[in-house]
Amino acid sequence: MICPLEKDDFPQKKSPSNLGLTLFEKTSEFYSWYLSCDMGGSKPSLFCENLSLIMQIAKLSFEGASLLSIQEELMILNQIQELSEAICNGTMKKTHLTAFIEKTLKNLIDNNPQARLISLLMKLEYKICIHNTSYVNEEIQKLFKEELKTLTNKISSSTPSFIANTISRDLEVLYKNPIDEPNFLTQFKDSIKWLYQV
Repeated sequence: MICPLEKDDFPQKKSPSNLGLTLFEKTSEFYSWYLSCDMGGSKPSLFCENLSLIMQIAKLSFEGASLLSIQEELMILNQIQELSEAICNGTMKKTHLTAFIEKTLKNLIDNNPQARLISLLMKLEYKICIHNTSYVNEEIQKLFKEELKTLTNKISSSTPSFIANTISRDLEVLYKNPIDEPNFLTQFKDSIKWLYQV
């Protein structure tokens, strides 16, 4: 099996400009390779979702939100490269992939309130619009997606950490609990109201 990522691909010194671009490109490259390789059976969906969350945080960062520090980008790049090597060498069991990438994402968002907020918004989008186990109707999904687009454009490194943490706590509750369709949008807007006051 040919590994998609090599250690030399990752610059160890980076310019503050375009932070997130290398992470987005290399994680996308890894993601495409992973989906195309034959590992037998279906790919774990939660693994793919967490990779997508990392890519989204990286994309927003280099597009102007500046969510990542140089150290954070290099840390995640090295962990993705470690994962790539482990899959290629056969030292990573398929059953361990999700736990590894969850830990990688956790390492990123635990000390980055703005990235954590983006992560929770994207998880809610997966729950409401992709999996939709609560059978949320299309009109509510559409309004929710419109709200998400506005929100992701408002979140940046300048978003106060205490506001990002407060909103994240409320979104965590909303994400973990069953969706109450008639009241979902009201609950969601109430959770993120502080973001519009920044």
